[in-house]
Amino acid sequence: NVNDFIRELELQVWSKLAKLSWRPFEEARLVVRELSFPGSKEFFTAFKNGEIPSDIPATPYSIYRNQGWISWGDWLGSGTVQTQQKIYSSYKEASDFAKRLNIKSVRDWQIMRRDHPELFPDKIPGSPQNTYKNRGWISWGEFLGTGRVADGTISWRPFKEAKAFVHQLGLNNYKEWRDYCNGEFNDLPKMPKDIPSGPRRVYKKKGWSGFPDWLGTYRNIKKGFRSFESARAFARSLKIDSISKWRLYSTGKLDGFDPKPFDIPSTPHIVYKNEWIDWNDWLGDNMVVATQQREYLSYTDARKFARKLGLGSVNEWSAYCKGQLVHLPPKPDNVPAGVSRTYNNNGWKSFADFLGYEPKRKKK
Repeated sequence: NVNDFIRELELQVWSKLAKLSWRPFEEARLVVRELSFPGSKEFFTAFKNGEIPSDIPATPYSIYRNQGWISWGDWLGSGTVQTQQKIYSSYKEASDFAKRLNIKSVRDWQIMRRDHPELFPDKIPGSPQNTYKNRGWISWGEFLGTGRVADGTISWRPFKEAKAFVHQLGLNNYKEWRDYCNGEFNDLPKMPKDIPSGPRRVYKKKGWSGFPDWLGTYRNIKKGFRSFESARAFARSLKIDSISKWRLYSTGKLDGFDPKPFDIPSTPHIVYKNEWIDWNDWLGDNMVVATQQREYLSYTDARKFARKLGLGSVNEWSAYCKGQLVHLPPKPDNVPAGVSRTYNNNGWKSFADFLGYEPKRKKK
């Protein structure tokens, strides 16, 4: 067909000539935006399929480099800008912004950016430690204004000197120590920057022997503690029914109880080692039956209970047994925490079977 031949020839000629005379940038961008491509990948695919006019280039960032080109987000109308092409605020401006948010840690920064992105202008980077590297960045503590310094870059005060400072604070237990580190005791001296809030990690193998020693409550001697009989009577009056709950109580983490008196030791089996009998004697009739004497549900009944919890991993089961999943009911005493051991020869197959989740397949 002569007409079809002429039309095809004109198209071929036009496609060659178009490259010599590209459309003006604004006009070409308008055409592309009307096609609504989500990204550059889709733009290139459409170009290869002949879905874009011939006088619009496949490499607009090159052709229109000095004629209005900004970014792919601007070209496609999506509004996104590649990270390396963004223009961010100066380090000082970004740091001042972060300090106004009163964020205390890197984790808080990440959570706030995730949950409240509307609070963060486009000129504030999500990873300032990378954006401002060699441009003013010192540390997260300096950026956020908390004064904290990474453990590996600070010279900590010697253990004995640090402990001497902590002793004069008069703190009674671990909970009070955490509260002090979080700035909740305004009447006490401010925490020096060269004393760590996590002393166990910093002073491991450098004198560390526990928080009673760190705080000055003296774990290994009776000085300052009540007599064994008086302390035991107090412990029994609490009606705590397990060792795990006693430990939570000692650290101030057991709901419904006042803070532990300073003259009641957290580790009575050590402080009163000469009078000590066992935990059943310490907690009295409230103490639950020892694990080896406990009567548990059958594997079938225990599995039925566990599957109702909707847990999806061994770690979640462990967290549940420790009481960390507060949205779930407490674990009954007749369901063991160590289910794989208890039911080893009584029906046990796997945690996936016990909890009722589909195990992940290993990649070949």
